[in-house]
Amino acid sequence: MIDIKVQLSKQCSSEIVEEIFIHYVAMKRAYLVQDWEKCLVRGGKLGEAVMRALHFIRTGTFIKTISVESETNDIAKQTGLPESVRLLIPRAVRILYDHRSKRGGAHASFDPQHMDCSMVISVADWVLAELVRLYCADNAEDASKFVIGIISRSVPYIEQIDGDFVVLQKGLTARQEIGRILYSRYPFRTTTNELKKWVPNHSEANVSMTIINMRKDKHVHSNDQGHVLTAAGIHWVEEETPV
Repeated sequence: MIDIKVQLSKQCSSEIVEEIFIHYVAMKRAYLVQDWEKCLVRGGKLGEAVMRALHFIRTGTFIKTISVESETNDIAKQTGLPESVRLLIPRAVRILYDHRSKRGGAHASFDPQHMDCSMVISVADWVLAELVRLYCADNAEDASKFVIGIISRSVPYIEQIDGDFVVLQKGLTARQEIGRILYSRYPFRTTTNELKKWVPNHSEANVSMTIINMRKDKHVHSNDQGHVLTAAGIHWVEEETPV
């Protein structure tokens, strides 16, 4: 798997790229625990970091702070840049920025709402996916998988911490936990050993047998690289997972 940060840093300052991912992860985690205000605040900071990245792409200059409105106007005039960079990403960033400022992330007169944060998450996913699509073409297949991973619907009660996947919901069967993990990791494969590690509430024998049964039900495809959900498996997880 290519290092997306390294690829993006070839076009922009590595410091700005790191900030983009820090705010993106913090925003996702805030959404997971229903901290709506923090989600909106981080979304706004993510937007500012993205506009600083676009400023670097446009001018080759690193800056610590930026006026989103001024940069949006300036970059729109750069006809030599891709349309996404000139117009679409700045307009999407404006949604992140305005929701942080006007919909609860900055003013106590507004209560952040679940629907606002859901939209901000979707916009942020698109912005990051578009940057990867544009600037991580050295390995198009891996970049494509990364993009599919970020724009796919998240499963509630799944958190990724330091590369590990944690199922936060209690009382699930081994099959339910495995299904949620594989759904969260789609389209990447997951090894049996990883599943045994990430499903600690069930015995290793139970995990192995559950995978066999999921293969029999055509919910999982397996090979030497690990396991991935089939279309039927994806449908099953979506049908039985609370939203």
